Amino acid sequence: MSEYNFEGLTRAQMTLLTYQGWWQSDKGHRPRPNVNTVEGLMRRNLLIEHARGNPPIYEYEVPTDVHMAWCAYCSVR
Repeated sequence: MSEYNFEGLTRAQMTLLTYQGWWQSDKGHRPRPNVNTVEGLMRRNLLIEHARGNPPIYEYEVPTDVHMAWCAYCSVR
């Protein structure tokens, strides 16, 4: 059993977990996640927000342990 709660995630949240977050360099390949998507994952401690630059550009990191738990969760579903 995982220490993380992956129940009831949206497709957008699942995508962030699968790709280990969203970075500015992803802009041409995947759209920036919306606020609700990000906040839902941050409330569950599944995502870390990083502010880069001035004005800040927000990037989102899925910690390695969360990503590994997500992969394990997906493998048994």
